[in-house]
Amino acid sequence: MRILPIILTFMTLLPHFSFQNIQMSIPLYATSNLEDLAITFINLLKEEKFEDVVKLFNWEMAKALPPQKLETVWNQLISNVRELKEIVGTRIAEEGGYRAIYVTCEFAKTKLDIKVVFDGEAKIAGLWFLAKESDGVHGIYIAALIATVISMLLWGGLVYWLSGSKRVYFALMLMNLPLSAIVNLYIKKPMYETLTSLLKVPPILDITSPWWFLLLIHFLPPISEEAIKLSPLIAGRVRNIVNKSSALWMGMAFGMGFGIGEIWYLAWRISMMPEYAEYPFYYFGGFIGERIIAVFIHGVMTAIAVIRFMNGRGGLLVGYIWAVLFHAFANVGAMLYQIKVWDATIAMSYTIIVIIITMCLFEYLRKRELKYKKPKETVLFSRNSINEKS
Repeated sequence: MRILPIILTFMTLLPHFSFQNIQMSIPLYATSNLEDLAITFINLLKEEKFEDVVKLFNWEMAKALPPQKLETVWNQLISNVRELKEIVGTRIAEEGGYRAIYVTCEFAKTKLDIKVVFDGEAKIAGLWFLAKESDGVHGIYIAALIATVISMLLWGGLVYWLSGSKRVYFALMLMNLPLSAIVNLYIKKPMYETLTSLLKVPPILDITSPWWFLLLIHFLPPISEEAIKLSPLIAGRVRNIVNKSSALWMGMAFGMGFGIGEIWYLAWRISMMPEYAEYPFYYFGGFIGERIIAVFIHGVMTAIAVIRFMNGRGGLLVGYIWAVLFHAFANVGAMLYQIKVWDATIAMSYTIIVIIITMCLFEYLRKRELKYKKPKETVLFSRNSINEKS
């Protein structure tokens, strides 16, 4: 059977999401006019006086968010929530020893909180744009559920069908569901913050960032994610069921489980972005299609390493390196789009190439796996059939 044309029929292509929270953490002491300063800050943003806004920042914040970058951030927000109509109110919060002012703002399309954090000298040290809690289920969670169901039926069903109807791969898939949240919150995020602090590089990536830093950050997700996706192999019971005929499907299960978990991690991240607070689920069609594709690609990446695992520990290392390189290759389009080297059209074209290569690689691995399947016994004759004839 030819699986490649069947799979290509289901592929959908939409741009990658990229997210960036702006934050700096500096010890803070109470100041009497912080609410007035926060309101002044918002009004200056509304009037687009970005040079004056930056004068309210402390040194680190001004370096990370100069007037040009601040203007870009503000314009991106306004393009989604439209103009700022009025300031509804403010509240002060103590959070881990820091003083934050929440300024509730009414925009044309939604209401959101702008969180302004001050340092001990009443300088702005942190900035967040936070969605107000809305009634009902956020549309992104409905979109995440749709992407999960389709991925399970499409890719999970494909693995179940081609592996000989073995349910164990669904169990292996479930093992990796929480790993995306774990690697993003407790490995990638701390490493990113540590690197930007030690190397004294602004946390917002763009074309002006040092090339060596961009390269370092580009490889951070592949190195950390491909490692954690293979973590179930630490368990002896899991290693015992790996063989040449099961390695492909085990790797696919590990990677797809991670990819489905990533759907919900990203949905959680998007739910905190104010510009998407009022969107119904059908506005997230791009998210659904892109995540379905990503689940399959994650599966193929991990399958490369697990298949090499059959050559021993050295084989696992070689497979892991190949998986990291392929992961980094797949992310090139998203990275260049994020730092504004490529536009959306070029980035999408590159992603189409990645999808085609992934499909071809999967077909190659599948045909290779067929060589290790034991052929079914064919009974040409038996004593019973001879007796029946006589």
